[in-house]
Amino acid sequence: MKLYPSYVIEAQVRHRRRVAVGVAGVLLLALIGATALVVMEAGSSLAADAPSPECVSGARSPAPACDRASPRPAG
Repeated sequence: MKLYPSYVIEAQVRHRRRVAVGVAGVLLLALIGATALVVMEAGSSLAADAPSPECVSGARSPAPACDRASPRPAG
């Protein structure tokens, strides 16, 4: 079977296109994974920083832990 130059060039172009699409797909999946990790980390840190119900209730003498857990700066 004789391979004509135009067929060889078309095959090379198809191969390069497939490789490019594969690389783009891998990068897209990596970006999605990194974004998911950042979102999950932000969600868990927000939940950890939330004040307890005792601190929010407005009691006259809040627990000492409420001063440490307060998201706003003291003073």
